[in-house]
Amino acid sequence: MTAGAGQPPRQAPAAGRRKQVARTVMLAWAARLPWDSRFQQRLIMLAIAVGALRGLARDGQARAAAWDQRQRQRSLGAEAKRALKREVEKVRGQDKPAPG
Repeated sequence: MTAGAGQPPRQAPAAGRRKQVARTVMLAWAARLPWDSRFQQRLIMLAIAVGALRGLARDGQARAAAWDQRQRQRSLGAEAKRALKREVEKVRGQDKPAPG
């Protein structure tokens, strides 16, 4: 149907009825869905998968943190060894007699 000037176009009555029927069908489907055994199985599998992925992510973070801690300890140990070596070289350099 056509509308007058300045008025929004109006829908045909049949179009409104189709939308109402479609909404009712979707609502009925959504209300029955949780009772479907296949839906419940899929939901349970999804919950298990999400839990497993969370566990894997947590384990990965723990491994990364442990690796980082080991690397820092190794770095500190290596730096201490280098500092000790520099000090030993300084002491040895002072103990040498002057040439001449």
